Amino acid sequence: MGRASETRKQWDEAAAHKNLGVVLALLGRFPESEDQFAQASQLQPASASIHFNLGNALLRQNKLQAAATQYSVAVRLQPVNLQAQTNVALVLNRLGQNQPAPK
Repeated sequence: MGRASETRKQWDEAAAHKNLGVVLALLGRFPESEDQFAQASQLQPASASIHFNLGNALLRQNKLQAAATQYSVAVRLQPVNLQAQTNVALVLNRLGQNQPAPK
């Protein structure tokens, strides 16, 4: 298998984990959703949307510090992501760390 087909396979696997994570989140199964997004992030670490969704799954489980970390990664990867900027600021506020969202 060539490098291009390996990359495509990895992208497809990440997309499958991400999609399953979305479905599980919609069903309210946040620990399982978190697992799927975490697997997707290992396969596609430069995907802001995967880190954002992982942050959402963590937030729904009240894992605030971990959620803030994932939102911060999403902002670093995609600085124009206003929802990630807002979410990291809100989570940091809840943690008592009133800081501007990272850029």
